[in-house]
Amino acid sequence: MEPTSRAYPMRVFVKHRAKEHIKSLTYDMRGDYSTGETASHRPLYSPFDERLFEDIAATLLSPNRPEFRHQCKSRQEAAAIESQIAAELVDIYTQIKLKQRDPLIQMLNALL
Repeated sequence: MEPTSRAYPMRVFVKHRAKEHIKSLTYDMRGDYSTGETASHRPLYSPFDERLFEDIAATLLSPNRPEFRHQCKSRQEAAAIESQIAAELVDIYTQIKLKQRDPLIQMLNALL
């Protein structure tokens, strides 16, 4: 009888991957986006908005999400699912942070 391996995507791994990716996003002095650390690069989202990240993560990483209940055949399959969900989390965070820079959005927020 072959041993069966039970692997499930882990929310904690998704959060860690997403947070590290967001913190690695940089822009150079001309405003071009990239990933990497050079003297001309600065963090794109500084300071990191922990509260926003946690709000997005709480919604996106719901235990009721089918991917987290899916038993994977291997740890590699689970890691692929984690990477996909982490990319979603990064995309949502990025979209929100970019919209916060929009002057119209800032004006509307000031009215609140």
